[in-house]
Amino acid sequence: MVKGVIKIMKNKKWFIIIVICIVIAIGFFVFRAKLFETYNSKAEPDNSNPQMNIIEQTSVAGKFFLSQTPEEFLTALEQEGIKLYPSENESPHDIDLPNGSVKDGRTYNADGSFYFSSDDIHAAYSADGILVSLIVRSPKYSTDKGLRVGDTKEKMVNIYGVGYTTDEYLFNFYHYPSKNGYLIVEVVDDVVVSWRLSIYEMNLGT
Repeated sequence: MVKGVIKIMKNKKWFIIIVICIVIAIGFFVFRAKLFETYNSKAEPDNSNPQMNIIEQTSVAGKFFLSQTPEEFLTALEQEGIKLYPSENESPHDIDLPNGSVKDGRTYNADGSFYFSSDDIHAAYSADGILVSLIVRSPKYSTDKGLRVGDTKEKMVNIYGVGYTTDEYLFNFYHYPSKNGYLIVEVVDDVVVSWRLSIYEMNLGT
């Protein structure tokens, strides 16, 4: 066998042909490997796309946070000069603002959870005092990136991208994952009518 190889090597024509074939074969396998690698990378989510990244939204105007206790939230409201609706009213958004805020300010649900409500901001707490959502219905406060009530859906997409989720029942609520839950934007007729920070994704009954 060794003699046969030496004989081929002495024949320059056959030697060149064999070298070319080896080079072509190596090139073919390298090409296949690169093609396979490219296909696999496209099949996986592109986490480098900023539209799919978790957003930085963690507060409302740096004053209201999902980590706030009820007492801290009331203090922040007072500092902002925001008056609460009376806690005994079952439909706080259907009445006029009172002359002064209620001392406790809490409206309790049957399960022990409660909320604070005003024209500018609504806060919902679980029965054990955990702030689960902050809802903004006024243009007074914007998101960290400048989206506010009255802006268009186009502006929302320009700021936060298309990395949102919706469902067939709550199609006008756009969910963007944030560091401590979700930024949820409500859009009606292509206009932002509210936005919220929530530790939960919205579903029917939320």
